[in-house]
Amino acid sequence: MTSSCNSGIKRTSQALLFKNGWLLFSAFLLCFPLSLAGTITVINDPVRKALGDDVTLDISTDESVLVCIWYRGALDVTNFILRVANGVHAEGSQYTRRESFVLPSHSLRIANATLADSGTYWVHITFTPSLNEVQSSLTLKVLGESPNLLSHQIKPVQ
Repeated sequence: MTSSCNSGIKRTSQALLFKNGWLLFSAFLLCFPLSLAGTITVINDPVRKALGDDVTLDISTDESVLVCIWYRGALDVTNFILRVANGVHAEGSQYTRRESFVLPSHSLRIANATLADSGTYWVHITFTPSLNEVQSSLTLKVLGESPNLLSHQIKPVQ
């Protein structure tokens, strides 16, 4: 009879511990939510701008950024424009000296947009402290006509 009483007490203690454990764990999650992956929010897609305008490919993130890389075209190392890692900037093969980061959002700014800037852009971000990697794409459409010198009639001076 003593053993059944002890096992009954033991089961009751385990049940209370289990219930209290879940209660504590739930309270912990409310105070410190666990993020399985950071997210990138694209503010406007597609982005439409006139020829010659300054363009911002605007994003926001919900975690601190460790590494941010922007690509023009396919998500490939040969298309890398700019990278910032721990505050250190690097320029890639697609860098034209018109691109820059807009901090703290890590958006991409392109000065004096050309028709060649039209297309798909990718952003690849590694978040800290989670080290989760997320990528997103957006489209830039530069509107306007490129000046064509041959289309203008040149009148000879008399």
